[in-house]
Amino acid sequence: MKKSLLFISIILFNSTFLSAQVIDFCTAITKEGHCENHPKKFYIPVGETANVFAVVRLLDEVGVSKVEYKIYREVSPDEDVYMTSLFQDVKPEMKTFWKKIAFTQELAYKIYLYTDSGKLLTSARIFVQVDY
Repeated sequence: MKKSLLFISIILFNSTFLSAQVIDFCTAITKEGHCENHPKKFYIPVGETANVFAVVRLLDEVGVSKVEYKIYREVSPDEDVYMTSLFQDVKPEMKTFWKKIAFTQELAYKIYLYTDSGKLLTSARIFVQVDY
């Protein structure tokens, strides 16, 4: 009984922590900076680019003036291949900010967000597919 209560407590703690520091993806941003048009799937029109907004929500202030989005291609659940990095200037007191990312290939992507000192803040996965 004690083991199952401990296990449930750990799961609840981890899910609360993980859901609080997130990257949400959407196709539009409201004037207030919130995600709008929150589809479950993202599509690239044939021969074009899919513009997706990555909206970051943190528990605490970011505490730095620059963040780095490292974008990887997911080869398998255990293997990612580095593709590129995008940088963004932020204010240290910010808890929420967003970055427009242009996707050109149908792939499963993993995006990791780091501070300018290399500390991992959060990560997320997104799948983009071609809309035929």
